[in-house]
Amino acid sequence: MIEARVAIIIPCYNSQATLTQTLDSALGQSFADLCIVTVNDGSVDETDIILQEYAQRYPEKLCVISQANKGQTIAKNVGIQNSCSEFVVFLDSDDLWTPDKLEKQMALMLSKPNVGLCYTAATQIDIHGAHVGEINVSQALRGKCFNELIVRNNIVASSAMVRRSALEDVGLFDESLRACENWDLWIRIAHGYDVDFVDEPLTCYRLHSNNMSKNVAKILQARLQVIDKHLPAGSNDAWVKEQRSEAFFKTHWTFAKAYVESLQLSEARQELALALKIRPMKVECYILYLKTLLGPELFKKVRARRKDQP
Repeated sequence: MIEARVAIIIPCYNSQATLTQTLDSALGQSFADLCIVTVNDGSVDETDIILQEYAQRYPEKLCVISQANKGQTIAKNVGIQNSCSEFVVFLDSDDLWTPDKLEKQMALMLSKPNVGLCYTAATQIDIHGAHVGEINVSQALRGKCFNELIVRNNIVASSAMVRRSALEDVGLFDESLRACENWDLWIRIAHGYDVDFVDEPLTCYRLHSNNMSKNVAKILQARLQVIDKHLPAGSNDAWVKEQRSEAFFKTHWTFAKAYVESLQLSEARQELALALKIRPMKVECYILYLKTLLGPELFKKVRARRKDQP
């Protein structure tokens, strides 16, 4: 086990197309007191070959753990358990960092000992690493932000740095969750610690066909599971009831728009109907519902025409 001030946890599954760039990004950090724990989660491509090559080249920095495929949640926990550091960061095997990412986060964390989690702004890149857009990362999740985080999450996982003492306090990733395990952990940390934000795009999130975030139904189910976990239905607390209502509305509204984006219009209407049961006066829901009645072909034409307008 390599000891360092910061441990970078990289779960890998069939990552050969992007892994080299990701590892170079981690090794190219201006903050040098780091180690990299890679967890090969049952890959069947050349992921392990790449990892072993890097482990031979950087034995003092990088170690490889191999296991049968168990999913990224368990892989991240295995990485944490096999690291020895004061701070832990997470880097998906297709994402990238700017060279000063860790340096700037460490400066923040060392100056604010009450912060258990800090995150950064982020950009979107394509499969080739070219910049294609920005990610709407809000600065609202700062300080005592449990109330805000419990109803929505826009912390990019690869941007997060956590204090190990906070992990020891609240526990690791919930392995019963098939998705949204990051959000669940952020919520638990925010319950007892401050959260802070580096307002610079230090993280690059790669868009491609295998992004878990594109599996809308799976993410939706997990998100509802997280809400039930932290805002239980049987509570008589007025605050819990209101937060639960708001969290469910935001979830159904958000996923309605996601279904619309992928032209799954029937599924979108189902989510909009659920959102309207909670907030029946939300005009935006009715407008989007009516648009979904156009059907996929006409909807695509209307959307294309709108995008062509100056």
